[in-house]
Amino acid sequence: MELLAWSFVQRKDFKSALRQYKALDKRLSEDGQRIFNLANDAADARDYDTAISGYDYIVAEKGQLNQYFFDSKREAMECRRKKITEGFAYTQDDLKTLEAEYEGFLNQFGRGKQTSSIVLQLANLEALFINNLPRAISLLEDLKASPGLDRNTLARTKINLADYYLMHGDIWESTLLYSQVDKAFKEEQLGQEARFKMPACRTTTATFSGRRHNSMC
Repeated sequence: MELLAWSFVQRKDFKSALRQYKALDKRLSEDGQRIFNLANDAADARDYDTAISGYDYIVAEKGQLNQYFFDSKREAMECRRKKITEGFAYTQDDLKTLEAEYEGFLNQFGRGKQTSSIVLQLANLEALFINNLPRAISLLEDLKASPGLDRNTLARTKINLADYYLMHGDIWESTLLYSQVDKAFKEEQLGQEARFKMPACRTTTATFSGRRHNSMC
């Protein structure tokens, strides 16, 4: 069965491979690692349906204490977002359904250190697709104030929050946040990103996640 699953993976037949891996997972009482890795491969290949099926299996079968639970939930929702938004052939109803899934998960498991990546994803959805910048800003302000965030997650939160403030026209607040990350990560990639995005006092065109927004300093 393992050899058959491997052959399916080599042919990028992720759906058939997932079927074999699920059977192996149940037979061997595994922790879901090989299914999680296969789902990642399927997502990279834009086989979002198979990726979502793999991630959802881990969430449903393994439970909250499993080491892949939160990562699987995050990646499943990210795949759903990509499936909906890639090519921009989506409706507001599609976006609202996805928004409700994010909200439902966060209402169940809270907004903080453990779910920070999911909050970041929801804020991205609100800012760039639902066009609700105040909601995106509110989500990240709350996340920024959460105790226990590691320094990289806090920096990413501040950069994304600065992006949204800039899109909203609040140059002062965005500059302050970019500066904080620049100072804390001088020689690191996050600091370079913050420094690059920091608005100069002139007309700029800022590009975030492939979408353009003009702003005035």
